Amino acid sequence: MQTVSHATASRSSAYESITLIRDTLARTRSYSATARMTGFPETTIREMLAPPKPRASFAAPVAPTPIPHPSPTALSPREIIMLCCAEEGLSYADITSQCRKRYLSRPRQRFMWLMRKAKPNMSLPEIARRFNKLDHTTVLHALQVTEERYHRDSEERAKLDALLAALREVERPMEAAVAIDCEINELEARLTTLRGQRAAISAQYIKAAA
Repeated sequence: MQTVSHATASRSSAYESITLIRDTLARTRSYSATARMTGFPETTIREMLAPPKPRASFAAPVAPTPIPHPSPTALSPREIIMLCCAEEGLSYADITSQCRKRYLSRPRQRFMWLMRKAKPNMSLPEIARRFNKLDHTTVLHALQVTEERYHRDSEERAKLDALLAALREVERPMEAAVAIDCEINELEARLTTLRGQRAAISAQYIKAAA
């Protein structure tokens, strides 16, 4: 204890202090007991013996939100644009016009992004011509900013996911029809059961009234 008190009082170097705390902690197995023996606060002991934090440059990067990719569709480029216009409540003439107002430019960029996803074999100049644009760099810019908004903006991500879902639903019309038929059959079976229960209640009411 005299040696511990002397080393604590001198505190000649940080290395000696850490060594003293580590040895005392190994004997006591308690931060609070080590704090009483060495005179250091318990929080200081925990900080001194804590493992070093990794540098920011070596920190594990956060995985970006994965973007669902639709399979190549048999729909024509015009049909894809018309589908997107129906989802956004816009007209084909507006979306292919030269107007650069935000209420049209944002959806136009989404449609270009979806066109690129649904038609990977289409070149950027071809996509630009579908939107009456002369420069393919407009399409390139639309792809870049839309990808950034997908990862950054939750509202934009929801709109893009809705467009992808609409495209997938059109790609599989038979599956959608089968799902609707199953739902209709379930509703009809439920309706038959309810009609039977209603008839039984009516019969009991008539019998009680007689």
